Amino acid sequence: MKVISAGLVSSVLLAGALSACGPSVKGEYTCSGGMLEAMRLDSDGKAFLSATNLIGVKQSRTGEYKVEGDKVVITLDMQPHDFARNGKTLDGGPILGKCTAR
Repeated sequence: MKVISAGLVSSVLLAGALSACGPSVKGEYTCSGGMLEAMRLDSDGKAFLSATNLIGVKQSRTGEYKVEGDKVVITLDMQPHDFARNGKTLDGGPILGKCTAR
């Protein structure tokens, strides 16, 4: 019984370690094709974005992000924005644009 219990504990620990090894989205991104110019995603879940709005005024915003599978959700002013994750690129669609890790 001890062998089975030790094997089970080892399996659970290994599964937890492997799930934490997925690719991270933290880092700095350069954006194009939309309003966003750049973004930084920190390891603590904070998101820092800079953009130029429709009338040409530059703005900086701070929010939070979370990873949900192949999607990154960035929340600014309590409004979520979905980015499709594909390798080093986060695609926010035609309005926000595509952001590529530096």
